[in-house]
Amino acid sequence: MRSLAAYVVAFSCVASCRAFALEETGDADFVLGRIRVEGNKTFKDAAVKNLVGLEKGERYEEYNFDYLLEAGLAAVEGAYYAEGFENVQVGFELAESKKGKRELKVLVEEGPRAVVKEVVAQGVAPERLAAVRDALGVEPGAPLSAPALNEAAVRVGDYYNERGYGRAKITAEIDRDSAVVLYTVEEGEKYHIDKVVVSGNEKTRAKIAAREIDYKLNPSRLWRASKLDEGRANVYKTGLYRDLVVDVVDSERAPDRADVVVIVNEDKFRWFKIEPGYSSPDRVALGFGWGHNNVFGDNERLSIETSIAYGYEEKSREAEGDITYVVPWLFGYRYKGTVSLYYEREIYEGLHEWEAGLKPRVSREITDDLELSGGFNFERFRTEFDEPPEEGAGSSRPREVGLPQRYAEIEEPQNLSSYIFSVTYDGSDDIFNPLTGTYAYSSYERAGGFMLGVDLWRAIGDVRRYIRLAEAASVATRLHAGYIEPYGDTEAVPHVRRFVSGGAYSVRGYPEQGLGPQTKEGYALGGDILLEANVELRSQFPFVAGKTGWEHLWGALFVDAGNVWPEWDEMKKEFLRYGAGFGIRYNTIVGPVRFDVGWPVFGRVQKRRGYIYLAFGHPF
Repeated sequence: MRSLAAYVVAFSCVASCRAFALEETGDADFVLGRIRVEGNKTFKDAAVKNLVGLEKGERYEEYNFDYLLEAGLAAVEGAYYAEGFENVQVGFELAESKKGKRELKVLVEEGPRAVVKEVVAQGVAPERLAAVRDALGVEPGAPLSAPALNEAAVRVGDYYNERGYGRAKITAEIDRDSAVVLYTVEEGEKYHIDKVVVSGNEKTRAKIAAREIDYKLNPSRLWRASKLDEGRANVYKTGLYRDLVVDVVDSERAPDRADVVVIVNEDKFRWFKIEPGYSSPDRVALGFGWGHNNVFGDNERLSIETSIAYGYEEKSREAEGDITYVVPWLFGYRYKGTVSLYYEREIYEGLHEWEAGLKPRVSREITDDLELSGGFNFERFRTEFDEPPEEGAGSSRPREVGLPQRYAEIEEPQNLSSYIFSVTYDGSDDIFNPLTGTYAYSSYERAGGFMLGVDLWRAIGDVRRYIRLAEAASVATRLHAGYIEPYGDTEAVPHVRRFVSGGAYSVRGYPEQGLGPQTKEGYALGGDILLEANVELRSQFPFVAGKTGWEHLWGALFVDAGNVWPEWDEMKKEFLRYGAGFGIRYNTIVGPVRFDVGWPVFGRVQKRRGYIYLAFGHPF
């Protein structure tokens, strides 16, 4: 009752002071001058002013200022109340200054501070008493504040929920005269989850949601709030449900058993996408994709994607496509099985290249952030160097291109069979538009040996770090490296397996695959060594902040560096290439639509001043 009376008195004081101020000054808007604080001892002036939230020198409208001031004074009172000052009174005075501005004086009467003298916990089993006291975190001398003391009771409830006592009850009683806090615990019996019941599903099987929660509850199946939350998150990750509700009810089978009830609202399972792209001077691209996330009603996913690109200046053509089938629970176990069938073809002046292959692989989530993967790659490819067709002729002729020995090509079809292991860590906050966290990927591939085809091995590493600067601003960094080497009967790495760099997703300011060794016709020979580094500042435009519909418009400033090299001896820092520029992004739920303009730094490329890129998704 004392705290309620104190609040009423403080509020009355605020209202009366405001009424007096409005009688003295009746302007519609005004500029706020100096802000002073008097009577405060526990909190410094700067802390009180920060809680009030008003800014010196700002222009305020009368009606808006009243609401802001009332909220600010209430915040100051709440901060004192949390520290045990139950009789605190916060008022204000508002007066005109000689410069025509209004000066605000915040008046604080702290009153006596109440502290806890003794903490008593009853109803707790002796073996858990020490742990419960640690969970409470309340010791003699702590502020006698009802919100803080009730929050301690919630922490104890969480402690019991994590140990199977799902029906435990914790109450807090405060004797303000003696400053004694009594916590009473009714532990009850431990609960085990009996079964998971799913409802609301029409086109998905009930086991899809049930197995995700069962997986988190096993092996103990104790009622643990954190495991239920993780299970709920796993159900969302299936991509099948728009929303869902998870609740726990008593089981009819036994008094110490409980059932998990999951009510789902199914989402759309089919998707379709169109992705146009462009990079100057004249390269255009167009991609299509279709998929189904619930094949056979069991969350097995099928996707078909294809893209084409054409360069008018070089008369180059590129086409690629893949069909991917994913089984999230392989043979009923927590392993994800993936099979991809892919095809790629590139046609440049003097170069025809195609490859097709099959990639089966199996992956397993070790933790929510860490995934291990292993699989195979069976590929057939061919690279042809051709003379341009003569006028009136309908085909091209093979030619000698005079390539260095390390780029020697075998023009008949070749096979590549390899096994691949990879590790992925994704601790970023968003898969499509990350603002904070770390992403890391590494893979090792070995081809040939006891398997058929060319002999080579390749290693790739990629590390990305996202650092949030503000609510809508972040710095993204990336380091990407790769190395490939032939062995055995293979003397040179085939063209289709070499690294390339330059363009919208690597080093901007250069054409696609425009870095590293090139032929006189302008197509990339690639290299056995790859190194790229990127830094990008991403921020929402200040002038769109708070405007509905415009908050998705962001800008970017970037600096990129990198190249590819044929051999270690040629990998020197003076051969690094740098690019810099700016971009505009419009964020969607599946990533941004991106428009970038980049310039080569410390030199030009083919006498061009810069390059334009239109693409989907962040470059890293």
